[in-house]
Amino acid sequence: MKKMLLLLGIGIALGSFPVQLPAQTPTDSNEGSVLEFDGTNQIYRFKWWGRSGNTYFLQHSDDLVNWLWVPVVEPGNDTIKEWGFTTTGDKFFVRLRYWTAATSDPEGDDFDQDGVSNLLEVQLGSNPMGANDSDDDGLGFFTEIASGTNPAASDTARTGNNPLGLIVYTSL
Repeated sequence: MKKMLLLLGIGIALGSFPVQLPAQTPTDSNEGSVLEFDGTNQIYRFKWWGRSGNTYFLQHSDDLVNWLWVPVVEPGNDTIKEWGFTTTGDKFFVRLRYWTAATSDPEGDDFDQDGVSNLLEVQLGSNPMGANDSDDDGLGFFTEIASGTNPAASDTARTGNNPLGLIVYTSL
């Protein structure tokens, strides 16, 4: 059975002090998540142990409420994975999410079976591991892609109605 697990999020208060946590190990329950600051290049690096058979997704937030998908899909291959970033904000939080079913094509696969690849979903700001209607506007992800609406922004909340006159079918 495929599973989705949420790991410890790591946050930083920028400008306060450099952050460096213990090194990654293949047996760490949080995939060895660490955050390092490279003062020479002024870049943060989020690193974790990429366990073989897992596929990894990243999210970031500046308030711990509104999480955005980073447009990257990383396959686990028993090595350290890394995502580098800069920010001008005074707060920045990162969390790691992963899927535990092995796949030979993590970017092209479709874990939630909604007809849209994992990579395209995170590029468009949607959840690649479920929640067919990630913006809760009554339009499924595939319907929004096909109709040209944004699957990461509620189309009904923006206008108060269905902007394209789409017929939305739901199961009873």
